[in-house]
Amino acid sequence: MAFCLFAVLAALGAQQGYCALVINEFMADNDATVTDPEGKYEDWIEIYNTGDFSISLEGYYLSDDLENPAQWTFPAATIPAGGYLCIWADDDEGDEGIHTNFKLSKSGEAIILSAPDESILDQVIFGAQETDVSTGRYPNGTGEFVKLVPSFGAENSELAASIGDIDGNGSVEMEDAILALQIMAGMDTGSVIYSGSGVDGDGGIGLQEALFILSSILGFDGVTYITLNNTSVAVDGEGATVDGAIVTISAGGTYSITGTLNDGRIIVDSNDSVAVNIVLNGVSVTCSTTAPFFVSNAEKTIIELAENTENYFVDTNNYVFEEGEDEPDAPVFSKDDLTIRGSGLLNVDANYNDAIKSKDGLVIENGVFVVNSLDDGIQGKDYLNIQGGVFTVNADGDGLKSTEDEDPDLGYITISGGNFTIVSGNDCIQAETDVNITGGAFNLTAGGGSNATIGDDDSAKGIKAVVEINIDAGNFIINTADDAVHSDQDIAITGGDFSIATGDDGVHSDSKITIDGGAFAITKCYEGMESTVITINDGNFHITASDDGLNVAGGADSSGGGMWPDTSNNFLHINGGYIVVDADGDGIDVNGSFYMSGGTVLVNGPEENGNGALDYDTKFVLTGGYLIAAGSAGMAQAPTYQDTTQYSVLYRNRNINRSAGTLIHVQDTSGNAIFTFAPSKNYQSVCFSMPALSHGASYDLYFEGSSTGATTDGLYEGGTYTPGTKYQTFTISNIVTNIN
Repeated sequence: MAFCLFAVLAALGAQQGYCALVINEFMADNDATVTDPEGKYEDWIEIYNTGDFSISLEGYYLSDDLENPAQWTFPAATIPAGGYLCIWADDDEGDEGIHTNFKLSKSGEAIILSAPDESILDQVIFGAQETDVSTGRYPNGTGEFVKLVPSFGAENSELAASIGDIDGNGSVEMEDAILALQIMAGMDTGSVIYSGSGVDGDGGIGLQEALFILSSILGFDGVTYITLNNTSVAVDGEGATVDGAIVTISAGGTYSITGTLNDGRIIVDSNDSVAVNIVLNGVSVTCSTTAPFFVSNAEKTIIELAENTENYFVDTNNYVFEEGEDEPDAPVFSKDDLTIRGSGLLNVDANYNDAIKSKDGLVIENGVFVVNSLDDGIQGKDYLNIQGGVFTVNADGDGLKSTEDEDPDLGYITISGGNFTIVSGNDCIQAETDVNITGGAFNLTAGGGSNATIGDDDSAKGIKAVVEINIDAGNFIINTADDAVHSDQDIAITGGDFSIATGDDGVHSDSKITIDGGAFAITKCYEGMESTVITINDGNFHITASDDGLNVAGGADSSGGGMWPDTSNNFLHINGGYIVVDADGDGIDVNGSFYMSGGTVLVNGPEENGNGALDYDTKFVLTGGYLIAAGSAGMAQAPTYQDTTQYSVLYRNRNINRSAGTLIHVQDTSGNAIFTFAPSKNYQSVCFSMPALSHGASYDLYFEGSSTGATTDGLYEGGTYTPGTKYQTFTISNIVTNIN
């Protein structure tokens, strides 16, 4: 089935006026165009009523998720006939105005408008967006989606500047060439230079633009046009030759290719120092013996995916190699550096091995990609650099991959944006050195997901690196049979939203994990986080584990068992953040030393006495923060006396097993609440520490009862506590007070 890049899908519903509504304009990178009622520059979507009657939008849906069109429901709002409604897509529903529960990605994604019966009225799938340039229908309400000067709540009437139209007057002329040369010479032209008017995408104006404009004015463009005619090829221009159904590009320059080629090939074999720029302008190529697109030799090859086009490459399951060779072995294969950009679609079906593969570096600036592969989906040997785009990858092997393992400066993956849906038999993202992510939306499923079973030697991880993983931002939905995020050495996370379900560890490093921010909802795992050293400075964590919530242990993945006799270099540091653990094993297990100076930690479990809510080998030094850990009594521990400066209390009673949800309440002798907490598991012990506990002060410990306060993760705030059973009055007389 064809994948429509800019699809407008209308469906008649039961209510009159359904089809009169269209997505008319949107902006996914609003830096200085228009502010919401809060004064913030946010993403926005404009709906236009093309009909003759007003339409109530209450109960309609808007979404950026193709698999969940009913993601956000319109409140009471009416669009008059011929009217506009602008919605802020900023995930700030509580702000003044109409705000969705999702944001738009400037790297590209989808927008879907649906009727109350969930039938799709209109949708658009878009690629990377320019800052302060909107995308909308032109002519207004009915035309194709094009780049616009933003009109926000009004008629779409002005196109954004096109390539070469430097002064933005709608035409490419000699004045534009003169402007380009003046700018290159450093002269002050006094003219406004329009976004999008550059030629080479580097953001500057100069000789390239001047030459392009002059070529346009003189009537020649220097482009070689290649037309594919099923079993033959026609070439208009220089630099390409034809042999039957094979076209070979042998010189640098620009080549525009269109048409269908059955059992043929596009080959690049150029010794020029000039890059080969190939514009795919609606191409479909199949080959029954080898790679349909093959870069044998070139200084650099650039594939441009022309706007509003769909391009397909399909290989065979039975490659025929030259003697002594085992390459090419992918439908899109390059021996040299390869760059892919543009806003069109590239659909690659690999029936033999990998799908898109470069033996040097692979850069993807943007585009829409649908990849189905018998082995790896997208691979750059030296590096894989993805800056934007929409990716749907189904791979029996790895989804995204970099394979250089001999040069420590190569073999990395860098992702700065994009929308990724990856289903892989092995790892979704795998690098031989580093994985660096600074943005993007990721839906990753590996090895059949968290309920699947894989072999001992198999790897089915979400994000995997041999050296380092660095994540600064992004939205991650990860469902894996193996670790969700895994590094053989270090992991550093400073931000991002993570929703994780895994058959093994949520975040695992053989050396060091450092968390400086982010939100982690680990709903299923063996161990939530595991490493030799874990440092948490900030972030929000909700961890449900079948074994330990946080586990500090030396060496490689401990999921398979084993002991670590030397724990002197094993550390857990909690300096901040909000951490909630629900564990069947140890809540926090430190095979070494535990230091806590800040943050909030709430531990629920375990229920059986072979584990403890807090389990450490060497020492637990507590100097600050808020801690409540409820679990079994058999291995219950509290902070150590040495170096600990904040007072704590350990209650334990093996003879009373209190049910999950039974309140623990501590108040001072004047009745002021210290805390009220309802553990989510059965418990026999509670260790608690917070700054409110004072030396020499007395407190009352209650169980059961009820509270009218607001509860978050079992911890009550405000309200009135109705006493249950008073267990004991105790006095803080030492750094650790025991209630037995």
